[in-house]
Amino acid sequence: MFVMPPSSPTQALFDRTLPGLWPDAPAALSASTFSDLCDVLGIAHGRHIEWSMQLSRQRVGAGCSLYQTGEPFRQFYVVRSGFMKSITTDPSGNERVVGFSLRGGLLGLDGLAYGRHMASAVALADAELIVLPLATLHAAGRNYPDFASSVYSAMSIELARTLAATGRLGLTTRSRIARLLLDMADRFAALGYSPSRFNLPMSRSDIASYLGMAKATVSRSLLELETLGLIRQDQRSIQILDRQGLRRLKRMPRLIDDTFAK
Repeated sequence: MFVMPPSSPTQALFDRTLPGLWPDAPAALSASTFSDLCDVLGIAHGRHIEWSMQLSRQRVGAGCSLYQTGEPFRQFYVVRSGFMKSITTDPSGNERVVGFSLRGGLLGLDGLAYGRHMASAVALADAELIVLPLATLHAAGRNYPDFASSVYSAMSIELARTLAATGRLGLTTRSRIARLLLDMADRFAALGYSPSRFNLPMSRSDIASYLGMAKATVSRSLLELETLGLIRQDQRSIQILDRQGLRRLKRMPRLIDDTFAK
């Protein structure tokens, strides 16, 4: 059974009776195994490791939260299927999307430093995550160094994406869109899917929030990339026609990006 989305965003913030939305509510859980976790993390020989410790899977319905900003940190989560987004909220209540997670993505790093989550994790589509308690991570790391290395690598990737976001400030909107499309292409390719044809799991509004631009600007920038012959788009469906062109564009600062368009 998946956690169903609340009737309104306001209800999502205050309704603690929704299963899976708050840690003290009934959770939609099922059993998982260490070999399953290794498979999700891409550890090729992990399925041959015999370890009796049982893990849990958390299921979250589209539009529902896995955890909210300010909640106590309890464990990490590894995305097994579906798509997640991370959201921060400023003192004025304004939300901003700060990341997207696909299969193999690690969630919960924001809560490790201070013992409370600094962001909320929300399902973009029905998602299933493997729960990874910190104590389990330590125990597995002592017994299986390759496992620990894979988890630390996943942590590093999440941190690298966060740092890369700071480099978007000096880029044009088209360059930022190009970076996002190339990043999604690489992530889908790593999962065994086509890097040139894929569906974006997030809405235009989520993209706008993540890249720091208006929703209309996202649509206009995608249309400009299509006009340049770099992509073909149909709603959320994207086909990359000129990968090298996107790579050149993603590195161009504001002053010379318009020259490229000509």
